[in-house]
Amino acid sequence: MFLNRISKHLVMKGETSQINVFYVNMSKILCNPGAVEEDWMAKRLNAVITKEEEWYVARCVELGVVSQGKSIEEAKTNLKEAVELYLDSFGSEDLPESTGEVILYPLEVASGG
Repeated sequence: MFLNRISKHLVMKGETSQINVFYVNMSKILCNPGAVEEDWMAKRLNAVITKEEEWYVARCVELGVVSQGKSIEEAKTNLKEAVELYLDSFGSEDLPESTGEVILYPLEVASGG
């Protein structure tokens, strides 16, 4: 029942390719939960959110993946989904390590003229 609700949700969103990934991952877990422990390990990455007109734009620093939302929470949720899709598509074997501490500050520079 749960799998059917998820697949209907993905089809309604037009994301049928995600259904195959979802079913493959779910079948791994159901058949042998210990065997996929490495596949499901949390990855810690850095993200930056900026306000641009009416949208909050979220960027994953290490991967260059970008998403947006009308609220900060929506931008965070959308970026998480985009990064997960990126990792499903391209893998995480060569994933760069998180730089740890991120320092963000406004930078003012003189422009010629």
